[in-house]
Amino acid sequence: MKAYEIITLIAILVGPVMAVLVQIWAEARKQERDQQTLTMRMLASTRHMPSDPAYSTAVNMIPIDFNRVRKVMDAHRAYGDTVNFIPNDENRPSHNEQIITKQTKLLFAMTQHLGYDL
Repeated sequence: MKAYEIITLIAILVGPVMAVLVQIWAEARKQERDQQTLTMRMLASTRHMPSDPAYSTAVNMIPIDFNRVRKVMDAHRAYGDTVNFIPNDENRPSHNEQIITKQTKLLFAMTQHLGYDL
């Protein structure tokens, strides 16, 4: 066999396999982005109603859907730390403001990662 015949044979065998692998990778990436978008939209639409079960679901889904996005995970951790802090009567108003600020930063990190221009 000559070199060009070997190269042609390799191209015939490897080409379709690579096409399938690229297709699988693209589909997985699309599904991941769709799930991230769904979580971000759920959080954004219920942000004024923290007692809504959809809000809790969205907050709890962030570590699953954005686990490889450091900026979002850092914002989620900061938001969780602020929410879990138990304020006294004196610092309750400032604590509520901090929660809103951290929530906004979390939403901003998510939208920025997804490429939304706000």
